[in-house]
Amino acid sequence: MKDLNAMQQTRTALLAEQEELNAQLPELLEIERTAPKDWNYLGHAVSTPEGDVATQNRMDVSGRVDSITSAVKRLDQDIAYLELLEATEQNIAQAKGKKQEAHERVERILASTQRITETLAQIHSDEELADEQARLAEQEAAELMAKATASGDSKASKAAQIKMDEAIKEAHSATKKREHNQPIIRALESESTALEELLATARKEESDARSAERSAMRTKLGAQWDEATAALKAIGVELVTQDVRYPLTRLHIPTFAPGNVSITHDDLLKIARSKTA
Repeated sequence: MKDLNAMQQTRTALLAEQEELNAQLPELLEIERTAPKDWNYLGHAVSTPEGDVATQNRMDVSGRVDSITSAVKRLDQDIAYLELLEATEQNIAQAKGKKQEAHERVERILASTQRITETLAQIHSDEELADEQARLAEQEAAELMAKATASGDSKASKAAQIKMDEAIKEAHSATKKREHNQPIIRALESESTALEELLATARKEESDARSAERSAMRTKLGAQWDEATAALKAIGVELVTQDVRYPLTRLHIPTFAPGNVSITHDDLLKIARSKTA
């Protein structure tokens, strides 16, 4: 594992050197511009030893500045990766906590939504039952009245009328109850809509937290993979040194750190040759 502090110190030193070199460039450009020139027979300017030296000096400094820029960019990637590794365990714990909180919030919202759904269903069921009972009472009273009328039984007619009056009151009561239920129904439906929005937000937060946890776990496992790969690489070099070829000739191990590339048999050969050179 690379040392984060050492890398940050190297970056600081490189940037200081780059700043110093950039300060030198205007003077070097001026020296190059004013360097003595010779002229060929066609009247074209040609370089002189002084001019060549001035150009080379300017190119060396420019090249070093560009090299530092590339090096700092690589360092920035490595530093960001190491900082991410240092925060991995904390990131995993935070993501798990957020995921659990969001999951519990989802469960609470679902329970609230279920209660509202059941309440609305009960209200509608009660209304339908009241309407049906009123309709049956009216039908029964109408049938009794028809029979009493047909039989000429005045006593039965009075009883049927009483039944009809009661049925009418029951129907009126069902209608009034339905009217009184409307504000409650609208409030419950409005609350249900609001809960749906909260549920969508909570589910997204749960999904985001799960993704963050997986990302942090991938970083952690990738670092563990790279450590194991480094050990395998060292063993592979020793195997190659002992003239082992097959099956290492088909070796292809990916790595995860920034700038890392797959480890192949050619890589092992190069390292082994450099050790024996």
